[in-house]
Amino acid sequence: MNYGGVVPVIEPGNIDELCLATKIPHLCASAAISADNAWVACGSPGEEIVRRLNDDGTVGSNSSVTIWRMSDVAKLATLVEGASESEAGVSRIALSTNNKWLAAVGDGLWVWTTTDWKLVYMNRQIGQPRDVAFSFGNDSLHIVTAESHWSTAELVTLSTTDWSPIQRRQLSTEGTVARLYPHFSLLIDFDPFFVGGPPRARLINLQTGELIREVPQGSRRCAMALDTSGSLLAVPDDGQLIISSVSDNHPVHYLRFSREYGVWSLTFSPDSRLLAAGVFSIEGSHADAGPVDRGCLLWDVQWGAMLRHVELPSDSLLFSPDGSRLMGSRWWQGSASIWQIGAR
Repeated sequence: MNYGGVVPVIEPGNIDELCLATKIPHLCASAAISADNAWVACGSPGEEIVRRLNDDGTVGSNSSVTIWRMSDVAKLATLVEGASESEAGVSRIALSTNNKWLAAVGDGLWVWTTTDWKLVYMNRQIGQPRDVAFSFGNDSLHIVTAESHWSTAELVTLSTTDWSPIQRRQLSTEGTVARLYPHFSLLIDFDPFFVGGPPRARLINLQTGELIREVPQGSRRCAMALDTSGSLLAVPDDGQLIISSVSDNHPVHYLRFSREYGVWSLTFSPDSRLLAAGVFSIEGSHADAGPVDRGCLLWDVQWGAMLRHVELPSDSLLFSPDGSRLMGSRWWQGSASIWQIGAR
């Protein structure tokens, strides 16, 4: 069988096919795939990056969200209402589980309906949003905002009925990156450049404000992931990924790979059966060129076995809601690639 850019590591196991489905010609800082895999929303990285890199044929305007049809890569819409005049870009995109609303944050918050791409809510006074997520029941929208270097941070919850605030909760943190999950957990990465000491991260229950775990990291770049149920946590640690139980901190798997690689993105499939890791190396690269993208490593979570090494851009990885697509992108270079995963 010809896998193209895919190098089999072990027998396919429960993955029958994995092939390149489409490429999206977009400088993509954030993305969301529709529940029926009909379209993908791509958020642009910001004015300065677009101005420097747009000459390679990719598209993306300042703080806009572009909707692409998956079947023929046709542009369906460019959502520019209320777009930022700064260089912030669109840092996060969230799609409600009922496929009804699309939310984006940059230097403000925007929400559109997916039936006609009508702007239904915009807030440019919400602070500096770092992440956004809809609740499982789609009755609320959660936004984490923070000032520069996280001197102060806040969780804002809006009702999706009329987009009015339900609650605002102050967060005590010095983290630099937030990851919101619909089950009210928040991953906050700590950047040692700003706060001192070794890399570490915190897992916080946003319903109670309780600190669930503080995780030391040996990786050269912080990247963590929670599965959809909120019961498994994946953390890189010097040439391996540690998957552990959130409830008791008990390790479930140690997934080993080359110690020459760092990990800059991690994501579980919606059914928690697959884990994708975007890896990089600095070997052979020039000092001013930064890390070299080494693609995506795909694991079977149940057996702890590596299934594939996929050659796709992997600074940011995203599974489709049904788990049948895996999207990879680099926000500073080239187009986004979407791979189709066969029967499992």
